[in-house]
Amino acid sequence: TNFLGAFLLCRESVKLMQKNQHGRIVNISSISVPLKTIGNSVYSASKAAMEQFSKVLAKEVARCGITVNTLALSFVKDSGMVKKISEEASKESLEQTILKSWIDFEDIGHALDFFISQKSNKVTSQMICLGGV
Repeated sequence: TNFLGAFLLCRESVKLMQKNQHGRIVNISSISVPLKTIGNSVYSASKAAMEQFSKVLAKEVARCGITVNTLALSFVKDSGMVKKISEEASKESLEQTILKSWIDFEDIGHALDFFISQKSNKVTSQMICLGGV
């Protein structure tokens, strides 16, 4: 789901965006890719695939006025993932980030607003890591 679902959605979305010669794609990754978090090998591999796919797709669709960027998330406060892992594991991962704090849905919204803004029409093939790595 982490990779294949996003791939299929991008494939179909690009068809519609090409007709308009405009579009914004923001794929979601995780800071567990650069952090190389123990216990997340399959999850990290699927997100690493998403990151590479996004970079190549950005090159393929740029001529159509479509940008493709990636948002890598740290631990999101009050999310389902945070509720399913131990407090010790989440603290250990947060300590590896620069900010050492949870991100919230508002933080994600601000980053998404940046990527989809008309003012960011020249920003493509980039990744923002919320929380910092």
